[in-house]
Amino acid sequence: MTLYGVTCPVSLALTFSGVLNDPSGKMRAAFQAKTKVNRKDFGLITDLDRETGGFLVDKDVTINIAEEVLLKSAVHR
Repeated sequence: MTLYGVTCPVSLALTFSGVLNDPSGKMRAAFQAKTKVNRKDFGLITDLDRETGGFLVDKDVTINIAEEVLLKSAVHR
């Protein structure tokens, strides 16, 4: 992953959610991926303090990705 010109390796925990037919009859597969990155690894070192205490943005940020892919037909003629 590259943020503001800094590249760090990121591992994704991938989950297969299943296969379904969409309303048009096309087959789709669904996946979810999740990872957590430390902002400071990418040079984002500013902590946004809140007046009431704590931070507006934590040092660790969770990224969730939900994706569907359209499956091609197994037989092409």
